Amino acid sequence: MSLNLQNLIDKINTRVAGIDSATSLNDIIRLTELNTRISGSMNQGAIQYRSQNQLPAVSLSDSASGGQIAFVTDDQIDSDGRFYFRSRGGWINLQTATDSDENYSIANLSPGESTPSFVFQGSSYGYAAGGGNPTGNNTVDKYPLISDGTATDVGDLTVARRYVGANSSSTYAYSAGGGAPAYSDVIDRFPFSTDENATDVGDLFVTTQASAAATSSTDGYLAGGSTTPSPSGTNIIQKYPLTASSSSTDTADLTRTVSGAAGATSSTDGYAMGGVGPGPTVTTVVDKFPFASDANSADVGDTTVARQLGAGGSSTTYGYMAGGYIAPTFSNVIDKFPFASDGNLTDVGDLYQTKGWGSGVSSTTAGYANGGIINPISTYTVGLDKYSFASDGNGSDVGSLTLARFSSAGHQV
Repeated sequence: MSLNLQNLIDKINTRVAGIDSATSLNDIIRLTELNTRISGSMNQGAIQYRSQNQLPAVSLSDSASGGQIAFVTDDQIDSDGRFYFRSRGGWINLQTATDSDENYSIANLSPGESTPSFVFQGSSYGYAAGGGNPTGNNTVDKYPLISDGTATDVGDLTVARRYVGANSSSTYAYSAGGGAPAYSDVIDRFPFSTDENATDVGDLFVTTQASAAATSSTDGYLAGGSTTPSPSGTNIIQKYPLTASSSSTDTADLTRTVSGAAGATSSTDGYAMGGVGPGPTVTTVVDKFPFASDANSADVGDTTVARQLGAGGSSTTYGYMAGGYIAPTFSNVIDKFPFASDGNLTDVGDLYQTKGWGSGVSSTTAGYANGGIINPISTYTVGLDKYSFASDGNGSDVGSLTLARFSSAGHQV
């Protein structure tokens, strides 16, 4: 009896190409191991990249590349490297026996549970897109999260604007709305895999600026925001899908009309902290709304200081609000609250610069406040303030943007 090895190889390749969201984790791992062993050692059967940021962009219409296996060697993500497989919805991390102890292990998964494919926090780069100085600009800056340093100009938004809403998937940055000072309803998108200009992929249901942003694994949310050049805001929570080019829809309401609230993201909920509204009142209110259903928000706590236009931050367990403004005073306060329980925020430190209008970026280890305005009110800053998630304490100056500006869109990957 003889074995037709080519027929076996062809069947393995066909099964690998057919991997999709319905394929079990065990089948994915077995097929990956078979596919990589066809060409020899463990790493030779996969396309190799030096960082997760270099993985090619994924499109829902790209069915030909489904099931492709990639090996990322970046030890900033995992000291042993990581395997990813390509589905039409994005690159999915394949946990293997060689993954380092600090990462999620297959042994920790419950029966039938799949490995998480989306993490809000970034591990490679932070971005500041657009912003004001004093009118809107379209510059997209990028800086490393694994080391402190100065940002570089890597592209442009389609519309120059300030007070921009920000959402980040695992593959794209979305910069939505804003003003320059004319209001814009544009949802821009640019890829993390390459440095290039943004493209217009949709429109907001309600044209807003200074909204609180939150991001689930599937959707970007913008809560509240100003709809006219005045302090008054809206209570609308609008969302749009991160897996396709699409406009936003009105899905729910905040407990109040508000503009200039800071956003935070847990694995299950979005938050809008502080802001101005109703009317000219600057508030301490913290709203919370669910990702699982299109439901109205609830008032779940208060910030320590009433302020607007602070920089939001999110670790996996805590939400943060850093800095802000209540005329004529600027704030350097870093507030923090646990996602596990509703309640008031606590003051856990001070920013390096006392400022408002900074945009928030979240890495796996720290929060950042990009740029902003310092006293006097017409002074714009290039400063990158960084504060630790691991321990409470003050922020530090770790770099600078290419352009002094305020209210840019903060992204991370």
